[in-house]
Amino acid sequence: MALHTYLSNFLFGFLDNIYYKNLKSVYKKDLSLIFRHSNIAIIKPEYFIYANYYFIYLFFHYMAPNNLLIYSSLLHINYINDLLYDKMLVNYNYLPENDVVFLKNTEKIVFQYLFFFKIYFSEINALNKFYIIFLQNLFYLLVHIHKIYKQRLLSIERKHNEENTGVFRKLPQPPVSPAAPHPEQTLLGAAEKDENMNKNILKLFIVSPDKKIIEKIAYSIRFATYSNYLFFLNMILYLFL
Repeated sequence: MALHTYLSNFLFGFLDNIYYKNLKSVYKKDLSLIFRHSNIAIIKPEYFIYANYYFIYLFFHYMAPNNLLIYSSLLHINYINDLLYDKMLVNYNYLPENDVVFLKNTEKIVFQYLFFFKIYFSEINALNKFYIIFLQNLFYLLVHIHKIYKQRLLSIERKHNEENTGVFRKLPQPPVSPAAPHPEQTLLGAAEKDENMNKNILKLFIVSPDKKIIEKIAYSIRFATYSNYLFFLNMILYLFL
């Protein structure tokens, strides 16, 4: 179990035992209803996402060689907050408002955007800037490839189980005769063929149809988790900042 997951589980158990269970017993309602309709000041799951944007601001404010402990703590607290928020939604069966979902989904994108410009306009030498930006983006790309491959394996496994149990059965489709191409479509035929070829090559690289290839690649980059990415980011900032 990753350190971030362990700490988020510990904090969730602590808050659930000393705060949320008592809140539920006082109001005699499900916590999802209390979060949605209560007019009193309570700690809602949304507050952890709001706090994360403040932690991002503090991280960039303190990101300097003499503040290693401070910005490192803020970096990891941000992700622990994310995991804590997700765990609360699942355990309390709570659906947040759309603006909070948007903030949650764009949080990592905002961080990557700000991180690039923070390093690019910093006063460190150009070689160190290159190392930080290149290594950080490379590991972040591996994290996303690993995530895509894991989802692909789950999808293949689910489809295999559905076919074996008879839940999923593809109905036969009648043959369709090919239609004659429109004159305007033939003008762009060559360009579209090249574009589709490039898309297929990229799709083959990211989502290979061969399960064995997917398993091999997913296993070879099993270290590429977001938790490890944060520790890696911490390390390269310590070395090159």
